[in-house]
Amino acid sequence: MAAVAAPPAVAGAPTIVTVSGTVPGNNLAIVFPASDPFVVSYSSMPFVFSAVAPGGAPQTASVAMGLAIRAWGGRMTLGVLATRNHANNISSLTFALTGAAFSRILSELAASGLLTAGPFAHQRDADAALTALVISNHALLELQVADFFPVDPFDIPAVAAVPAIPGGRGGRGRGRGAVAAVPGQAAIAAVPGPPNLAFLDICSMLAFADAHGGPHPLTTFCLLVGALGPLASHASRLASRSSVHALAHALRASSALSAGVDTATAAPPAGDTIIFSSVPQTIESAYGALTEALALDKITAPGLSVELRDALVFARGDQALCDAILTRRLFFLKDRCGPSMTQLPSLTLP
Repeated sequence: MAAVAAPPAVAGAPTIVTVSGTVPGNNLAIVFPASDPFVVSYSSMPFVFSAVAPGGAPQTASVAMGLAIRAWGGRMTLGVLATRNHANNISSLTFALTGAAFSRILSELAASGLLTAGPFAHQRDADAALTALVISNHALLELQVADFFPVDPFDIPAVAAVPAIPGGRGGRGRGRGAVAAVPGQAAIAAVPGPPNLAFLDICSMLAFADAHGGPHPLTTFCLLVGALGPLASHASRLASRSSVHALAHALRASSALSAGVDTATAAPPAGDTIIFSSVPQTIESAYGALTEALALDKITAPGLSVELRDALVFARGDQALCDAILTRRLFFLKDRCGPSMTQLPSLTLP
């Protein structure tokens, strides 16, 4: 008997989510009730469900912070001056949202009718629905300074030494005892972020928003956050095995082409200030070159990283590499009967 698709989820009560995990653990996630309409509607998302214990707490479903931002953050805006100033110091490597912010944003997306376009078995269909959505109350998608969840900065600043305070006997008078000594604190040296990622940190969230010419200024930024993977901790950005380094290398090469400079000129650190402003348009053009037909159907952090690298190669136009990527990604056409490969639709960013 053929499977019957789940009906579209109907928005009712506001969506309430929380943040789990820690910055040192580099495992920040957004936690939903397992029965929440977003969980029901988005089978394209890799939710992790908690164990069910008889008589225990209700079951929950969580998804990594970066994937949540990639899936639902594209309609956020930066219109408040204080927020714009704050966003100028936030990058794709240092961005996360509080549970309260996500609750407000998701509730507004549901109230505007996003879930009635579901359920979404393929992320490209969810992306299309989010892009086309007519927002009921734009003010609820305006980011506030308090919406930003604090993570490790790209460069860990130095901490000055604190001298010890010796103890001593108390002063005159009744009830005055000895004064306890206060130990000193040694100076802590600054720890810079990895040099090969500095150009991404220079290209701030505000720079992405201002570079986007369409009505949805943070779409490209959110796509990049998802592709970079979990990077809340300083240590995670320094980890040599992190996929962010390979992706950054591809982004640097493509951004150099967009900026009209050779690879030697684009090399860090001097090249960072030359190419950073080309990053938003480079990413936008890359996704347009890949086409939505070859995009992931079920999103994961590793899959999104490979997808953006493939998109960057497509945009550069190396025919042999493009052919290899095309062959490998034909898997994502399995669910549709589309036009010929010469007529594939472009992934249009708003």
